[in-house]
Amino acid sequence: MQFVLDASVALRWLIPSAIAEDQEYAQIVLDSMEQSSATVPSLWYLEIANVVLKSIQRQDTTVDKVERYKLLLEGLMIETDHLAVDHAFGRIMTL
Repeated sequence: MQFVLDASVALRWLIPSAIAEDQEYAQIVLDSMEQSSATVPSLWYLEIANVVLKSIQRQDTTVDKVERYKLLLEGLMIETDHLAVDHAFGRIMTL
């Protein structure tokens, strides 16, 4: 099974949510990735990096935790949809 992975869900694997249901959902998604692959738009990586950097600056996380998080992401089957930008500013905007 393949699905689109939202950055806000993936970020819960590093920065836990105060809302239990959000955190539980993020864990379910992570567990499902043992057997599934996810697709993300190329912007996804910038979103992740931006939030991670801000979290370090606010001391919501540590560099060590970020390194483990980076290894986690690298170990998952995440495919980048490079055509999403073309679609968004091409055919979709025409509609």
